[in-house]
Amino acid sequence: MPYIRLAGRNRLDNGLHTMLQYMPVEAEELNYVLTRICDTYINTKGKNYQNLNEVVGVIECMKQEIFRRLIVPYEDEKKNLNGDVYGKITSKPVPPALPK
Repeated sequence: MPYIRLAGRNRLDNGLHTMLQYMPVEAEELNYVLTRICDTYINTKGKNYQNLNEVVGVIECMKQEIFRRLIVPYEDEKKNLNGDVYGKITSKPVPPALPK
C-alpha cells in the first residue's frame, strides 16, 4: 500500500528527488529502475524467502493498485466514449422461442 504516513513520504521523497529528475522514458528503463530498487532492498535486508516474498508481494500489490486506481477508470472512460463490447457476452441470453 503506497499510502504511508506523511513523515515517511517526506523522508523517501527527499531521497527520490534527484532520481525523479531522470525519469525513465521507455518501459525497459522503468523495469531497470524498479529492478535496481528491488535488488538493493533484497541485498540490504538479506536474500531469504521472507524478503524475496516481500518484494514479490509489493510488486503484486502495486500492480493491483495501479489497475484499480488508473486502468479501471481509464477503461470505463473509453467504454463510455466508444461503446461497450461485452454487452452480448455479459447479458443473460434470451432462449429462442420454441416452434408451435
